[in-house]
Amino acid sequence: MADNRQNEREPLLRRAYENEPLPDPLARARYQAYKVRWFMLFVLSLLNASNGMIWISFSPIADMTSKYFHITTMQVNWLAIIYMVINIPLGIVAMWCLDGLGLRVSLILASWINFVGSGLRIISCMNLDENFRYPLLLTGQGITACAQPLIMFATTKLAALWFPVNERALANSIGSMANPIGILLGNIIAPLVVTNPDRIKLLMDIFTVPAGVGVVFTTFGIWNSVPPTPPNASAAEMSEPFWSGVKKVCFFFSHQHDLTVVLLQACKTKSFLILMLSYGGGFAIVTTLITLLEQLICPHGYSDTFAGICGALMFGVGLLGAGGAALIVDKTKKFEETAKIGLSVSTIFLLAFLVVSRQPNQEILLAVLLALVGFFGFAIVPVCLELGVECTYPVAEATSAGFIIISGQIQALLYTIMIPALAPTLSRSELPEQTCSSPSGINLPQDYTVPNMVFSGIAAFLALAFTIFFRCEYKRLRAEEEILAERLLNLSREHTLSINA
Repeated sequence: MADNRQNEREPLLRRAYENEPLPDPLARARYQAYKVRWFMLFVLSLLNASNGMIWISFSPIADMTSKYFHITTMQVNWLAIIYMVINIPLGIVAMWCLDGLGLRVSLILASWINFVGSGLRIISCMNLDENFRYPLLLTGQGITACAQPLIMFATTKLAALWFPVNERALANSIGSMANPIGILLGNIIAPLVVTNPDRIKLLMDIFTVPAGVGVVFTTFGIWNSVPPTPPNASAAEMSEPFWSGVKKVCFFFSHQHDLTVVLLQACKTKSFLILMLSYGGGFAIVTTLITLLEQLICPHGYSDTFAGICGALMFGVGLLGAGGAALIVDKTKKFEETAKIGLSVSTIFLLAFLVVSRQPNQEILLAVLLALVGFFGFAIVPVCLELGVECTYPVAEATSAGFIIISGQIQALLYTIMIPALAPTLSRSELPEQTCSSPSGINLPQDYTVPNMVFSGIAAFLALAFTIFFRCEYKRLRAEEEILAERLLNLSREHTLSINA
């Protein structure tokens, strides 16, 4: 495949300034950041938030959705699970699109896919044969799921191509945390709007508006995949072609058959594998928790509205944590230390939440614990995505981020199916306090004691493994320092020669 960075320098429509000559020789040593980068980050964030709102639409109102479409709770869960199922195979396609076709084409494609899928969801609420409504709804969810990897993988690429070094983590934080913002809004809006099952169509209409705005902004507002002048040293360098990067991440570097050579090569990305499994696992646990939150707490008398408030608190406070962590690592470059602290502390609060969630009338404590899970857990989102780029440089940014997120989707798929499967129905003595079942009895409330224990064990193992075994060599930062030093040296030589002449 042709050089992927060169592809990105050939957008569908060109602006006049792209062909303007750059001042020489200063252009070889100076980098430039353009104001339009903030608009591009806003558009990407809007798409990410819109997709997150659509994904989480039904989880806070699982019982209402079940009544409206006459389906089981597991069928409601599949409206979220389908995102994970589709993201796994399409993740590779999304990485190729971002690295091969470029940022602009990929975002335009993602915005239209997101909008079309959202439109199908609205059609499923019309007066159709009941046998077609749920399949059409699931299809709409599946189509919007196809847009998610294109949007989520783009955050590290946009940060790397358009932002200077001291703003990269902040840009990554804003872009990647837009998805949790969408989930936060979904958790707040869904229970407030859907006070009875007949208002589900109104909810669909509301969630389609941001998707439509995203289509307009991407199609008519984003003109280039890369800026005319790079904002940092690594953006000026050519990243590895897509398949070469995939091979490096997957250890297939060469045709060597010597076991010692293969093992030495494997060690080069051992840190990335640990990051992929540990952070991917943390991503999966949060995804599963927010998907099943209403079902986890309703057996003990907590309402849909409270579940929505808890989810909103988790993501709202998480935004503060992510923003603070991004500012810290932009200044200190202590990515590894920040990630380990965030994952460890958030795991402790998660374990406490899973214990307390089995007790009735603990609304304040549950809300506080989930807020703390969000604050420390979401703090590591932009940090770990940046760590992935550092561990695998010069592999393209979307490729490293893509593998991390795909790992999370695979694990989330397993957990979301496994956790309800491990939960038996509630005992007769516990039935009076539950708020889960519908009057028709189509959904039986479940006891999540055993699943919570399994969940706790997985979370503790991942946090310990990451803290003990993860070590990262900051390859991109080191390369940028070397490139900048070389450019300054060359500029100094040219200046000396011009004086002597």
